Amino acid sequence: MSNRIYHIWYRRVMVLTALFTFHFSLFTPSASAQQMQEYTEEHPLVIVSDWEFPPYEFSNDKGEPDGYNIEVLNIILDRLHIPHRYIMQEWYMATETFERREADLIFALSFNYMKRPYVMTRNLLHFYRIVSVRRPEKKPLTKIGLVSAKDTLIMKANDYAPIRILMTNPEPAFTIEYHSPKEALTGVQRGIYDYFLWGEVPIQRKLKEFALDSLVTDLTDIPPGELRLIGYDKDLIDAIDDEYARLEQAGQLEKIYDKWFHPEREHNDTSTIPLYIIVGAIIVGLISLLLSRLIRIRVQKAIHKSKEVNNMMTQALSMGKYYVFEHDLKTQRAHNIYGNLLPDEGMTAEEFIERIHPDQREDFKNTMQKLMEGTKSAELKKRWNAGTPEKPDWRYLHGNSIVEKEGGKPRYIVNSVKDVTRDIMEERATRETGERYIKIFKTSLLPMSFYDADQNFIDANDQMRKLCGIDVIGDGIYRQNRLKDMPLLEKEFSPENREDFHVCQHLVIPQADIDIYIEFRIYPVIDKDKIIYYIVTARDVTDERLIYLEQRRHDIEMHKISDAANSFENQLQYLLEKSKMYVWRFSFEDKRIHLSRSLRKVDFSLSRKDYYVENIDSDELDSNFDKLVKIMMKGQEFNTICHFNRTPVSPEPSWHAISGIPIFDSEGKLTGYFGVTRNITELVSIQQKLKEETMRAEDSGRLKSVFLANMTHEIRTPLNAIVGFSDLLLMVDTQEERMEFIRIIRNNCDMLLRLINDILEASSMGQALAIEPQECDFAQVFDDICQSLSQRVQEPGVEFIKDNPYTTFPATLDKGRIQQVLTNFTTNAVKYTHQGHIKLGYREQDGGIYFYCEDTGAGIPKEKQASVFERFVKLNDFVQGTGLGLSICKAIAERCGGKIGVTSEGEGHGSTFWLWTPRKITPPQ
Repeated sequence: MSNRIYHIWYRRVMVLTALFTFHFSLFTPSASAQQMQEYTEEHPLVIVSDWEFPPYEFSNDKGEPDGYNIEVLNIILDRLHIPHRYIMQEWYMATETFERREADLIFALSFNYMKRPYVMTRNLLHFYRIVSVRRPEKKPLTKIGLVSAKDTLIMKANDYAPIRILMTNPEPAFTIEYHSPKEALTGVQRGIYDYFLWGEVPIQRKLKEFALDSLVTDLTDIPPGELRLIGYDKDLIDAIDDEYARLEQAGQLEKIYDKWFHPEREHNDTSTIPLYIIVGAIIVGLISLLLSRLIRIRVQKAIHKSKEVNNMMTQALSMGKYYVFEHDLKTQRAHNIYGNLLPDEGMTAEEFIERIHPDQREDFKNTMQKLMEGTKSAELKKRWNAGTPEKPDWRYLHGNSIVEKEGGKPRYIVNSVKDVTRDIMEERATRETGERYIKIFKTSLLPMSFYDADQNFIDANDQMRKLCGIDVIGDGIYRQNRLKDMPLLEKEFSPENREDFHVCQHLVIPQADIDIYIEFRIYPVIDKDKIIYYIVTARDVTDERLIYLEQRRHDIEMHKISDAANSFENQLQYLLEKSKMYVWRFSFEDKRIHLSRSLRKVDFSLSRKDYYVENIDSDELDSNFDKLVKIMMKGQEFNTICHFNRTPVSPEPSWHAISGIPIFDSEGKLTGYFGVTRNITELVSIQQKLKEETMRAEDSGRLKSVFLANMTHEIRTPLNAIVGFSDLLLMVDTQEERMEFIRIIRNNCDMLLRLINDILEASSMGQALAIEPQECDFAQVFDDICQSLSQRVQEPGVEFIKDNPYTTFPATLDKGRIQQVLTNFTTNAVKYTHQGHIKLGYREQDGGIYFYCEDTGAGIPKEKQASVFERFVKLNDFVQGTGLGLSICKAIAERCGGKIGVTSEGEGHGSTFWLWTPRKITPPQ
């Protein structure tokens, strides 16, 4: 009744609002319609909606958008002549789509869209109240603050309930999980979850739809939300508001509202007698059609609902990582129902018990005995060995067991368990980490204290208590004052500051005989953009302060003296660094070379032998060193270029240009040399690259000439045969000769096609060959390759042998590239084999696949076997081919991370070409 009164008063308020809006619009120019963005059939207005939010909005059985929001908005947009379409998605996806501006409108709760660029309707569509769903035996959940740490709340992702809860409590003690309404309601029904929080109206609809009458709903203390239409275009929102008010004023909105929320209500606008007559006539005419239609719809709905329930159960098991298995009491064997906890063939009861931890086996046997004696269900908490007795892998399983009877007697025990090993390990790790942190806090040599988010004192370690005299004066003064109100910090520290705070203050506590300077550091700990507590550290800096003051006076005196020298030194150092130069000095007195970039300090100091004799190339040492010594002994200036194997600056070889001038003392005696050395490695490298590029261009021209000569010969041979025999086709009379000519033409066409393919592959070998591995059964692929290649062996005295040792051989490789290599192997074997056999096969070897093609042909001399995989290499110039096929095969092997080669005892002994690749090829980077 109170609900009815609420809606009556709500509608009265909305009517008054609509009347005010209507009269105001009479005196206000309708600019919104003119300024509103234009929508067309090609670019319609886009509305994103939740596909599972009945009766507000949802996808109906036909997959079309339906619901109260959809129907009202359709009427408004049709009146405004705005083409539109809907995008139906899961709610969290719908909000992301809208916030990326891929949609223009969304029905949502207003509290999350209060600021620009969002614009919302003035009219309130509906109040959204949050209720909780539970099993009857669970205690009612009416206040979120009373939820215990062991409880689990299930919610819909990005819904009003989780957002509102986390706004007031960013780190709740209880567990929150996100699932779809189907999964959540099914989990609550089966006892997997404790509570599911969602909107009052959609939950009631889903409970009826899934026939979950045993579940109970409770109204929570989460404040109701306001459901409004949100958009970006203010003119469009204003226009929708106006039409909404007109619908409200005309009474149409009430009919639509009752249709979706109170279908039991009737709206009789005319006399009922004519209506009954018309309806009766229509019912008599259509009753048979409607009955058949209703029966068909009910059957379809029943099938659809059955599939939905089955999908819900499967999805819930999959998402929860559950295993379901049954124990057949008659055969005493256990089998999987869902998941792969047990082997595919199952196991005996004794084998199952052997896998349970020895400490829990007796308890498990007693539980099974109680189930067989009449207990309907039991809880399972066991440690299960998923490994072997020698290498156990203990997993923690948690679930329930129920008994299924047959003829009034227990027949099966069905077990549903969840692997909670990870949860237990994480909880254990979290507990150990917490204990470790507490121990560090208590034993730390650094004084530390903690304050909560409201800056109230929590605790301090022994070092902090001693430093601040807490043990003498007590911690009452600290507990009575918040952090920002402490005398040392009240004028310095601001609670709005979210950065690390550092201050040094004079601490005087006469009662504890403390008069020191103390340095405070305050670290706000932030989680999800909210401060959760403060860490305060302190340090006695009294002695440091005295030393600092004395040092500061000394530094001021020295600063002026060193400014001029530093300026000159910095300029010189900058110049030398940018030009890759060092200033060097050599003294005849100590016979050492000193290198520097500032003239104030020596960067490197070493003997002449260490710098010059040991590091310079031996060829240059003999020719240049003696000459340089003679120049220096005469006191002459010099400039020279030397190549060093290494220098004090770099262990890499480098070129240096060295210049020097003599140094004389006041008496005119030569005492040493002074000069600069410059690293010119880059310049020499550029000169060397220019020389190499010149040689490469010359080699390229030579290879081009060889390539053109080979291609001219190779292409002319099949083309002459094709043209010649094509002309002769018109002159032959018998069918047998004509077919022979056609066969020759086809063979030469294949030869020309292979030639062109080799040229194309060779032209792309400068780039990276494309390798696209995929999973396949190579045993079947190999059979297909051999079937194609066997047709190439047509010489009467040669037998083609296929060696496929496996019926199935799963692998991950590029089938096309492997076929290309085997085809080249076989083609070469056909060219050189005129008697005996050609054998093509593969086998698993060294963790990969070994492919081979063995023939009894001409063989390959051992001194030429290393060069057969190079470009344009042909062992017999009278055999057709470009000499590119095997070089392409080598490139394929390298891209696959494999190896390629050939073995032969020499001419006349045949040869074996082979390729090895990993069994699982990964795409090269």
